[in-house]
Amino acid sequence: MSMPSLRLSVAFGAISLAACSRPPEPIQRPDPPGRVGDLFVYAPLEAGTVLAYQTYSEDSGDRGMIIWQVRRPREGLIELVAGDKVERLEIEPNALRHATGGYWLKAPLELGACWPGRNADVCVKSLDRSVKVPAGSFTGCMETEELRGDEGSGARTTTVFCPHVGMVLLEVEAWAAGTNALERAELRSYGPAVDIHSLGESPDSLHGLDQHHGD
Repeated sequence: MSMPSLRLSVAFGAISLAACSRPPEPIQRPDPPGRVGDLFVYAPLEAGTVLAYQTYSEDSGDRGMIIWQVRRPREGLIELVAGDKVERLEIEPNALRHATGGYWLKAPLELGACWPGRNADVCVKSLDRSVKVPAGSFTGCMETEELRGDEGSGARTTTVFCPHVGMVLLEVEAWAAGTNALERAELRSYGPAVDIHSLGESPDSLHGLDQHHGD
């Protein structure tokens, strides 16, 4: 299994391999409407959650995996960890901001809203997107688009966030000199990390390990 290409890697910010479990329950937060609580509907990012994405490059046919493990080391900070790589998100009153600059999500999350992203402006294109990925079928999702460059050379990043799940789909389309390349990452499984050593060695204790969401 190959690793995702540079374009998809940059869009994620972190790459590695790991294991996932069943989906978490929807998260209820007390934050006031219009503030950070709205963001967490589309990006729960609870400590200990693991999100596994399968990747595909249309031009090369390569397939791979990208895994995020979520840490919350202190108030106001989220870390998406993949091996020795860490993507940090600062929690602001109305936004999740990349520590290296630009926003991942920024309220108000409404149709047509835009904010400065990592590479260019990100705009909300839909609030009722339906999507089917290996982890399942989801409705009522939010789609954002980041468009950079021009007709001659550029890239479009489309991201789909679904309520109480998080990012379920990421597509990066790049073009230059009359050629196009499309890469995709689809959510395969999500949920709390599992320590298999804590389950014991009896057959009964191992029952259900193959029942992970999305498998």
